[in-house]
Amino acid sequence: MRWNACAVLISDPEPVQNPDGSWSDGEAVRTRVFCNRFSRGLDETSDPDVGLRERGQIQLRSAEYSDQPLVEVDGKEFDVTDVTDSGEFTRLLIERRIGNG
Repeated sequence: MRWNACAVLISDPEPVQNPDGSWSDGEAVRTRVFCNRFSRGLDETSDPDVGLRERGQIQLRSAEYSDQPLVEVDGKEFDVTDVTDSGEFTRLLIERRIGNG
């Protein structure tokens, strides 16, 4: 298996208790992993509020994925919208909304 790309898995920030007892969001944990890239393209959904989305799929080792909701590929941040775990490997369907700017 050829691992020809890198991605950064981004976790949700863990809450941190401040010295005064209040809680705030901590830092998101960013984990760099090797991956294989698969199909990429644009998808226009039937819902006009969603708009045009850039979609892709990456494959990585299952041991490296811990339900992170975001992934960065080629400097762009994507939402993880579907996860397919097939034992040793996991495929992530990733999407990001394309803005007007």
